[in-house]
Amino acid sequence: MSNRKASKRFTYGFGRVEDLAGLIVVLTILASAAFAGYESIYRFFHPREVTYLWVVAVGGLVGFLGNERVTIFRIKVGKEMGSAALTADGYHARTDGIGSLAVIASARK
Repeated sequence: MSNRKASKRFTYGFGRVEDLAGLIVVLTILASAAFAGYESIYRFFHPREVTYLWVVAVGGLVGFLGNERVTIFRIKVGKEMGSAALTADGYHARTDGIGSLAVIASARK
């Protein structure tokens, strides 16, 4: 969309649409964090035993591998395009992958 030419309504073109996409990403992350925070507090007061730990470990491994693949792609494309937002999003994906490794470490009795 950012490659579209200027129009009467958008006289400077659509090059700043990346800022809007970044805002949507931030709001999505905020909503996810709020939900995770709520669930953390709820589970603290109403604990349940975790079952199928091997599934948790496999999920963590798949999450790490997927995030690392996306990390490499986003950083590469972000640098090629000169997009600081896309490059930063790639590094954010890497931190998510590290979180997935923490899930693997915690999947034990």
